[in-house]
Amino acid sequence: MISTALYVLVFGLIAGLALPWWGIGVAGFAAGFWKAPSAWKALGAGFSGAGVLWLTSAGYIHVKSGGRLTAKIAGIAGLSDPSLLVVITALIGGFVAALAAAAGYHLRLLLKKP
Repeated sequence: MISTALYVLVFGLIAGLALPWWGIGVAGFAAGFWKAPSAWKALGAGFSGAGVLWLTSAGYIHVKSGGRLTAKIAGIAGLSDPSLLVVITALIGGFVAALAAAAGYHLRLLLKKP
């Protein structure tokens, strides 16, 4: 599962250079299709790989902007704590990649059947 999560992280990093936010779903799908040993492990790997990637990305942006950017966006979203926005960002990315990785795994199973 750790290797699949690393594939999600690396594919997500590469996809983030060329695709919008939903590129993490493409990365999760590719990793789930290519590497996941089971559906549950695909879910876990997609969630953890994308969650770590988006948590570090959002945390880096939060730190580099001195918290001003996240404070403004948190205010728009109605959140009291700007750091909560970083965690919510990681959860959203994790859920998208987890579902995509499970879909990729199931497509691989579907294509294997005669």
